[in-house]
Amino acid sequence: MADIALSQIQNNIIKATVTRKGTVLFDVEVKINKNPPGLDPKDMFNNLPFYNLKLIPDVADNSKFAIRQLTETYIKIGNVHKSYSGSPKFIKSNLSKYDISHKILKDAQKDLGGIYVEYDFILPNGRVLE
Repeated sequence: MADIALSQIQNNIIKATVTRKGTVLFDVEVKINKNPPGLDPKDMFNNLPFYNLKLIPDVADNSKFAIRQLTETYIKIGNVHKSYSGSPKFIKSNLSKYDISHKILKDAQKDLGGIYVEYDFILPNGRVLE
């Protein structure tokens, strides 16, 4: 749904952009720490629900959905390959008629940082919410 570009890590700095429908939603430069203090990705993600919106178009009429399900499941984390935390040196967002992120970020009072994790996982059966 978006193009995500990550640079190589150089001098503990990583740069990223998120582009959707021709608009750069985020342009970020982050100073990273290799070992997030007190953050175990397995503990963090094994306890958080993951939500998916499943949309399958109708065969006879592609403007309608034959199946539309909002689902919830809890992933099971396997091997963690990379894990970083950090605080942005700068973050820039742009207004897009498709997304609300710019409206949220323009009034942000404090940066809480973020994490980046590469891991293997299993997405088990869940439940349909609507």
